Amino acid sequence: MNTPDSVPAPAAPADCLFCKIASGAIPSAKVFEDDQCLVFMDIGPLTHGHALVIPKQHVRAITEAPLDLASHLLDIAQRVARAQVAALGAKGVNIVTNDGELAGQTVPHLHFHVIPQYPDDQHVWNWEPHPYADPVHAPVLAAALAGAMP
Repeated sequence: MNTPDSVPAPAAPADCLFCKIASGAIPSAKVFEDDQCLVFMDIGPLTHGHALVIPKQHVRAITEAPLDLASHLLDIAQRVARAQVAALGAKGVNIVTNDGELAGQTVPHLHFHVIPQYPDDQHVWNWEPHPYADPVHAPVLAAALAGAMP
């Protein structure tokens, strides 16, 4: 039986931008690198110091990542966030990943955005909550999700 940690990684598409960056075929402003991941500056930053954390192996999205790799990437993202506070004076940090085109994923290779926030950065998250119209809806959704969890 295959578990999430034993499923082999699919072959990387030949045109994967982040695989090319990870291999060094496309240059990047590197922040950190180890045998599993690479951290580099985003070329279209939302704020000063916006960095990306990617696995070196091709994994399309967080829902397909082996748990040990996802855990390592999050550990590195946390370290980058701490560095953004210490070195850049960030007053907060967002760590975000998008899974799928509809969710805003523009490069189909798992990546975490580590986005420092500053009092004067002009960046605003457009997050408007929409409460459930029926108070029983949240428990129904919770039960459905609980039943589908592996």
